[in-house]
Amino acid sequence: MTAKVLYFYSLGLVAYAVTKMLQSCFFALKDTITPAKIAAFNLGLTVILNAALIYPFKISGVALATSLSGIICSFTLFRILKRKLAPFDDTELVMSFFKIFLAGIGMRLACLYVQQVMAPGPGVFHKIFYIILLFIYAAASYIIFCLIFRVKEIHELRRWIFKKVI
Repeated sequence: MTAKVLYFYSLGLVAYAVTKMLQSCFFALKDTITPAKIAAFNLGLTVILNAALIYPFKISGVALATSLSGIICSFTLFRILKRKLAPFDDTELVMSFFKIFLAGIGMRLACLYVQQVMAPGPGVFHKIFYIILLFIYAAASYIIFCLIFRVKEIHELRRWIFKKVI
């Protein structure tokens, strides 16, 4: 696969994770019909978007169509769930998402810097060490950016870890 295809697929990763969580919310409310209807709608939308985007973008169009339909599906599920749970204030949720998004961008920029400064040496061992080091750096920089942007969930994770350890 080309980098463009992977990029287009990556656009929908968050949406598919959100969809999975939202489906669980519906299941907890004992509503299995709504997620099934939205999944059927998503399948039809994916087919239509694939047909529309495969010619101008080739295989990348399939990836883009899949991501777009996933994003539309997650937003649709969220809107239906929000109506079902009314009154529901999503301000805190949106702010948390925005802060996490900014932390992700900060992590990406930090990783780009490390990739510019440090290159893997020759041989498999050096490449494996480089990947492990880059992963550790990415995780550490993400946590630091979450602390800088005061992401509430990182503090909850820290409290949970210390509660389990102590």
